[in-house]
Amino acid sequence: MAQRTKLLLLIPHLGGGGAEQVTAKLARDLDPNRFEIHLCLITSDGLGATDPPPWVTLHRFRLKRVRHAWLKLIRLIRAEQPHVVLSNMAHLNFLLLAIKPFLPRQTRILIRQNAPASAVAKTWLSRLAYRHLYPLADTILCQSQAMARDLEDAFAIPRHKLKVLVNPIDKLDIATPDTAIATNSRQISSAEADRTSAPSAYPPINDTPSNDPPTNAWPRILTVARLSPEKGIDLLLNALPEIRRRYPSVCLEVLGAGPEEASLRKLALALNLEDAVYFRGYIEHPSRHYPNATLFALSSRQEGMPNALLEAAAAGLPLVATPCSEGLSDLLRGAPGTWISATISANSLAETILCALATLPICLTSPRRFQHDFLTPFESKTAIAAYEALLANPTTQPAFRTAILIPTLDQIGGAERQVLMLAKELSARGHQVTVIALSGNGGSSSLELAVAGVDFVSLEMRKAWVDPRGWSRYLTWAIQAKPDLVHAHLPHATWFARCTRLVVPVRVLVDTIHTSNTGGRARKLAYRITSPLTNQVTCVSQSAASKAITARMASTPSLAILPNGIPLPGPHTSCPQNDAQPSPFVWIAVGRLSPVKDYPTLLRAFAALSDNPRLQIVGSGNDEQSLRNLAGELGIEDRVNFVGFQRDVQSLLSTSDAFVLSSLWEGLPVSALEAAAAGLPVVATDANGTREATVPGKTCFIVPVGDVPALSNSMMQIMAMPPHQRKTMGANGRTFVEEHFAISAVVNRWESLYSDLLTRHPHASRRG
Repeated sequence: MAQRTKLLLLIPHLGGGGAEQVTAKLARDLDPNRFEIHLCLITSDGLGATDPPPWVTLHRFRLKRVRHAWLKLIRLIRAEQPHVVLSNMAHLNFLLLAIKPFLPRQTRILIRQNAPASAVAKTWLSRLAYRHLYPLADTILCQSQAMARDLEDAFAIPRHKLKVLVNPIDKLDIATPDTAIATNSRQISSAEADRTSAPSAYPPINDTPSNDPPTNAWPRILTVARLSPEKGIDLLLNALPEIRRRYPSVCLEVLGAGPEEASLRKLALALNLEDAVYFRGYIEHPSRHYPNATLFALSSRQEGMPNALLEAAAAGLPLVATPCSEGLSDLLRGAPGTWISATISANSLAETILCALATLPICLTSPRRFQHDFLTPFESKTAIAAYEALLANPTTQPAFRTAILIPTLDQIGGAERQVLMLAKELSARGHQVTVIALSGNGGSSSLELAVAGVDFVSLEMRKAWVDPRGWSRYLTWAIQAKPDLVHAHLPHATWFARCTRLVVPVRVLVDTIHTSNTGGRARKLAYRITSPLTNQVTCVSQSAASKAITARMASTPSLAILPNGIPLPGPHTSCPQNDAQPSPFVWIAVGRLSPVKDYPTLLRAFAALSDNPRLQIVGSGNDEQSLRNLAGELGIEDRVNFVGFQRDVQSLLSTSDAFVLSSLWEGLPVSALEAAAAGLPVVATDANGTREATVPGKTCFIVPVGDVPALSNSMMQIMAMPPHQRKTMGANGRTFVEEHFAISAVVNRWESLYSDLLTRHPHASRRG
């Protein structure tokens, strides 16, 4: 059995806020077969604290101040000799890093940052500590890319020391509204929560468990927060009168305790809200209040990545939040069932809540709930696995340090999906991988990468690849991180990687062409001029390679073909149909809504089909409205569903009967490969690259590009097949993909190419 990693978790105390909850969860959920877990508590426990499980060794100092623990910490760490120390809370982090010279050298020091440092560093002393002590840590864990950028920009923390790991959140098993109030929970008053505060001089406002809102109260706004100034509960109270003018029966439940209790109660009375605000005190299990809530409101002035909001999201509640955290805004922006106020103010918060309520049905028994897909990286199993991968005592160094460049990850297409899969697979094999986007913030993809142990950096360029600010950020990163290999995808990233090599030497530069569309003269000229600066050009298909050679964008000796890869899903199984009422045949098309995908041809072909099939179009883009208008003109708008961008395409493929691709051109169509891997028969146009992703007549019917009758006839032919023939065609497609395009096999080829190039180029160079 491999040696367990000895881990020491440090926290001032358990009970209370998000940092304490995360520490308690790590102590409870990290695999005890892999980790020998020690937990050190400096001061007395707070509200809601629970004892750690029996396999955790507990060390209690019982001191009044964290700063008094310096000598005890030195003695504890020198005595236990842990492989890793993980500290939480900034003031404890400062203390640990200050005593680092007295600690064993082999002990890795990791610290967690729980809020944007520039927002919480109020004094010159704390700013000094961030700037000079934080760089002493081996790794600094941040809850979002925005938090990492803040440390880098405000305090010059080296980017390679920053790691994004999200807080683990449990999927909540929420009670129904009928049983919610009967659920047991522990309620603690604000007076108990803050015994040092003077007793409130104001009468209690609706603060007993039995004093619940009237049954006809709507909307029911819920917030969970410590009653302290930074949580902005006063903003929510000041917003309530405006909401009440539109919805007279509105009620607000405030779950939390803290030093601002008395002033908040006074404010509620001054605003004549005594019959609309319910102060509940500290609630150990807020989930009992979720089922009846109309929406969850976060009114904070500053946050890191608030657990209270994430837990409410896990319950499916609609979410309204202030722009109190750049990372939170990045996470929520554009997600269904979420609204972000324009400013951190009562007026803006009121406007945003009213906007949200206007879209929600007035329903007292079953309020609307949302499937918040942005929570996927936060799910406990996934997030804990990411922590385990980071905390495990390393036995070998990463084989090589790789930087993968892409123009942006804010919009996901075939090339972007390949980058995500390649980065995650390389990281899983022990390589140190950083994905660098020229622009954008990465959205949920940055969290997906973080969970897989992949670093993400955005250069935040605003003027394509020539923005000098992006060059400066990249050069600073490259000098610190010293990548062995840089792999660029798509033209702008390729030109950027090639040109920056003139300034920062790189051992190996690889770039990939993803499409057979060679573009105009400027693109071809840019490839030709910069070609001496790369070591290897690759293409995703033979057709893309032929076009690149013809356009003199690459030469045959320096060109390699490495196809796109896909993960293999479970085999496709069709739902049994009722003979009396057969289900309609379901077609699916996947791709961005742009001219290259030629959806007008698809819609016209689909309109000619008999038997009233259905069509799901998965993707987003500028052409959506014109395509919807065309569907209306063809009289098929009730049978065509524009699904929009979906990260989880497999679930939609599993409920479809066949796949159709109408593109004008392709590099290597990943969507067709994914459909074949899911066991679906395919109809596709004879675009460049399509034939390499299919076996015509065996896995797919190929039709001429732009030929409406031919596309319609082939789709009708698929629909007329007996189910067992379609199943055979789908099985042939899956076998073909397994043999040639499984992601593990494709990454094997990339790994082999990388290793060969690094062997041939042992030293950094400014030229290819």
